[in-house]
Amino acid sequence: MKFTRKMQAGAAAMGVTASLAVASIALSPDAIANYGAVTATTAVNIRTSPSTSASILGVLYAGNKLTQVGAITAGWVPVKYGSRTAYISANYLTGAKASENSAATTKSGDTSAAWTTEPLNVRTGPTIKYRIITTLAKGTKVERTGLVSGDFTQILHDGSRAWVSSTYLGQAQSSGGGSITTTSSVKATAALAVRNQSGRSIAGYTAIPNGTVLPATGQLAGHLTEVVWRGARVWVTSAYVSAVGSTPNPEPEKLPAEIGTRYATTALNVRTGAGTNYALVTTVAQGTALKITGTVKNGFAEINYNGATRWVSAAYLSSTPSSGNSGGGSGSGGGNTGGTIDLKGSIGLNGLKPSARNIVNVVASRWGLTTFYGVRPDALPDHPSGHAVDIMLPQWSTSAGKARGWEIANYLRANAASLDIQYVIFDQKIWNVARDKEGWRTMANRGSATANHKDHVHVTTKGL
Repeated sequence: MKFTRKMQAGAAAMGVTASLAVASIALSPDAIANYGAVTATTAVNIRTSPSTSASILGVLYAGNKLTQVGAITAGWVPVKYGSRTAYISANYLTGAKASENSAATTKSGDTSAAWTTEPLNVRTGPTIKYRIITTLAKGTKVERTGLVSGDFTQILHDGSRAWVSSTYLGQAQSSGGGSITTTSSVKATAALAVRNQSGRSIAGYTAIPNGTVLPATGQLAGHLTEVVWRGARVWVTSAYVSAVGSTPNPEPEKLPAEIGTRYATTALNVRTGAGTNYALVTTVAQGTALKITGTVKNGFAEINYNGATRWVSAAYLSSTPSSGNSGGGSGSGGGNTGGTIDLKGSIGLNGLKPSARNIVNVVASRWGLTTFYGVRPDALPDHPSGHAVDIMLPQWSTSAGKARGWEIANYLRANAASLDIQYVIFDQKIWNVARDKEGWRTMANRGSATANHKDHVHVTTKGL
């Protein structure tokens, strides 16, 4: 993505209430009397006019508010920014009003997965007036962003935000069709990994929170109990559920044998499976002693943690305790030898989503690079929302520098599933998960080495 040091410095200095030395539109109290505050659901650009090609004045970060000063027009919300009127896309706001006296048309909703109950049109906006992008078949799983507008729900579709009618969204159907018969209820006594019948964690499912009461079918398989979660039959570890109204006495899960102890070289995520798409159980501090089983998969090491089988990134385990802070400046990398990596020159790492921050850690550990650019203003939402990283390449114009860039780009492509990657750009070429069979596709010439991604590898992740 094209950027300059000047832009980065400007973005860091500019606040939501900053005074702007530009021509402004005076706002009287009457002009905003019947509108209220709007709240950002993620980092979103504030623009001079209602268009993605308009100049960026700043960024409204998740949870921050501005005051709406006019009706939504073509998907854009006019807001009071300093002493002028600015514009923000309604796709990233709650509380926006369609007209002066209407109820709020955008509000927070469910962020869990849903399934289409009928063939369903996907549209560019939250009414039937908006263009149809595609039609989803009955039974298609969709990911909700948590934003609703009237009778429409916002979803993620091919890496972008789109809208569908809420009427035709429901929970998952049982594998056998029809209703699911349950015989009792159980209560989670710890955060539960969602598993299949063989005991493996199911990718895409978040952990069931501690204390959740679940309908049970009465079916058992080894150390597993079948329950109903989000409308589907799934399996959980019997040791961590108790029958409602009774004293639990479950058979404990049989854990794999341990071969030794390793130490976290940085703050380290503990997951239910071997990949970033598995549920996050907790994060342990640097220096935490972890019991390993010797099994490594997709770059993740299996550990026994609090009486359950869990997984952590093997790149951040050391055979000796580490000391000191993991990295300096605006972010830390962490190595695979118990040492630290100083990410000098890096910008915007503190605002990265966990999946994007993991990219920084992996690349810094494997290739020893030290300069990464994360959150910053941009015409596209990738960088402002914390989902994108620019991996800067030293000596990029040399044959060795270019070869290293392709080595990194191809590694990210090959490990896109475990790293939660949506697309990668390098050397004026792009690869996208949705168009994997097409391989690396050539992009139009944008006029400079940075704009053409010659001096850096850009990567955008999908989720958290």
